[in-house]
Amino acid sequence: MRLKFLIGLIFFAFMYSSAWFMASEWVRAEIKVFADHAGMTNGDIKLNFESLERSGFPFALDWHIKNPKIEMDFHDFNAVALARKITLSIQPFGTQSIFAESQNSTVFLLDKKRKLKLKTKFNNSQFRFSLDPKNVLHTHFTTENFSLHKAVTGKTDEEWREVLRTQNFSGDIRIPSNKKIIQHHAEHHFSFLMADISLPANNILRVTRLDRLFGTLSLQGKPRKFSLTDLITWRDSGGVLDIEEIQLDKGPYNLKFQGTLALDAALKPMGAGTITFTGLDFFLAKQEQAGKLTKSQVKLAKLAILLISKPSSENGIKKTRVPITAQNGELRVGSFRLFDLPGFIR
Repeated sequence: MRLKFLIGLIFFAFMYSSAWFMASEWVRAEIKVFADHAGMTNGDIKLNFESLERSGFPFALDWHIKNPKIEMDFHDFNAVALARKITLSIQPFGTQSIFAESQNSTVFLLDKKRKLKLKTKFNNSQFRFSLDPKNVLHTHFTTENFSLHKAVTGKTDEEWREVLRTQNFSGDIRIPSNKKIIQHHAEHHFSFLMADISLPANNILRVTRLDRLFGTLSLQGKPRKFSLTDLITWRDSGGVLDIEEIQLDKGPYNLKFQGTLALDAALKPMGAGTITFTGLDFFLAKQEQAGKLTKSQVKLAKLAILLISKPSSENGIKKTRVPITAQNGELRVGSFRLFDLPGFIR
């Protein structure tokens, strides 16, 4: 009896080890195929990495991608993502999810026409991918020490100026994966949350810290590959970006934007929305007390807001609503023109 049990145990261990190894090899092959064919199926995307290393036996299946580099080109825009290591993890006996972890990542964004360069950095990021019964792919991510930088020209060389820093950045993405769903009117949802945000002293908001920045957006339509032709097809088929809310919180006051955006014939944003301020009078008074705004500047700001806003009250809380529109390549607040909007065709 003991001999049969021992033989059965050895057989099970052999079969499990073989299955683990075959699954591991399949994942490795899929990673290499994806990297090799990314540029062939869409010449605007390139993926390279230094090496692949496996680990996790027997309770997990992990692949470590060393020094990956992803490059993407889209008309006048270029993006490059770098990381020290990306780990993909699958748990055979656990949840039906795929986990990924990225270490010391940096993403560079370049607008070639306007010569605008941005850089994002984050230490550790975790991703969880899962598929629900309706064939919707759910992605949840968290990252630590996220920062955004803008390139400026210094006296001797290019320098990076910090625009934003947050200790915690998380979000959720929902993408319909079933082809039948994507072929019809589809919705892609994205929500995010940043907490404990630091801003430079000379920013337009006149505050150096924010409690929270969060938002929810949904993309209507059928996005395709990352190309200008596909963007035009998405626009012509009724593609719309619905901004359900983007809100900034700072103590007793907040700023919220809601609206809808599409693309016009010149591939420039068009749409309408509303900016809602809560506690605006208190905010302006605080700025005057801190010496960041003069008394005349506060009076001028209140007069300008009075001309373009629609004051209201909800549950005894005073709110100021300002209409904002994007049309004919211009961004307007009320009847006042702010600036010209960039497009994908210049």
